[in-house]
Amino acid sequence: MAAATMQSVTLRVGDLVMFTENNHELGLRNGSLGKIVAALEVRNALSECCIVEWDDGRRIPLISSHVYALTHAYGLTIHKAQGSQFNRVIIPIRQSRLLDQSLVYTAATRGGKSSGLRRGYGGNHHSDPAVIQWEQETRGITPVATTF
Repeated sequence: MAAATMQSVTLRVGDLVMFTENNHELGLRNGSLGKIVAALEVRNALSECCIVEWDDGRRIPLISSHVYALTHAYGLTIHKAQGSQFNRVIIPIRQSRLLDQSLVYTAATRGGKSSGLRRGYGGNHHSDPAVIQWEQETRGITPVATTF
């Protein structure tokens, strides 16, 4: 069984998802992360269509109108990941006017057990000041010096 979001993203049991709205009735906030654990038979517009296990351990059934607020969460922007913690974070680094030490630090501190930088991706990043400063100041996080 599969469902689709407003952006026609197909969702299936086992998919990692993010809720993209605040919904006080469900106790979900924009950025809540979860995994679809069950697909249910839909009888009408108000019947439950799936069950999502959220990162706080709650299992919440959703109706069809809630599915429109879901998107895949296999990869997140730094902005979307703020306030969240993950076991492992991989940060692709490339030359950009937007890249600075605070952005790299914000991304790296999302990783609870490990974080790593992936350099390469279209330019010389060995001399990027934000990456060099982050590597010098961060302890316990090992940068990965590989290319894509």
